[in-house]
Amino acid sequence: MKDSNARVLRYVAVALLSVSAVVHLRWAVGPRPDGGASRLAIYANPRTLVYYLESGSVPDPRPFLFVGLVLAIVIGILAVRRGSIGYRTAYVLGIALVSASIGGWALWHTVLSHGVLLTAADPAAATAATGDTHGGVLHTLLEHAVSIPFEGATKGVELAALAVLAVLLWADPRAAGD
Repeated sequence: MKDSNARVLRYVAVALLSVSAVVHLRWAVGPRPDGGASRLAIYANPRTLVYYLESGSVPDPRPFLFVGLVLAIVIGILAVRRGSIGYRTAYVLGIALVSASIGGWALWHTVLSHGVLLTAADPAAATAATGDTHGGVLHTLLEHAVSIPFEGATKGVELAALAVLAVLLWADPRAAGD
């Protein structure tokens, strides 16, 4: 691949990763749709954490994970820009990070039953109370992507970032020199 084409793809990758970062940061630290405090502020509050510890359950880990995802994206982009890490390393780490985001989303909405199995003091009772009637894994993920278009678009952006990073890992001349 010519370096000029790789440069365009690198900009596309940064743009796609930036969109993902903004969406996740907004969800974690922005005001909730109901006007309440941010999710991170709620779960990071010591009194809330004490409540969860005393009840035997854990707070929703997503705000903390999303902020970590955003920090990893920003630090990664800056590290490449400063020359602290090579392109090959950045592409591998980017692929791992985006794969973890997509995989975490898939786990949350399927195996973890929207987090009930992770956050409830009595997961079996909580799962029964939700009345979750999803079909298989693929059906569930497609249902979520279609029924919540913004969520589906975000995962589409991440899948596109994953594809671009994979192409760059394979074909970017700068990745071969690392």
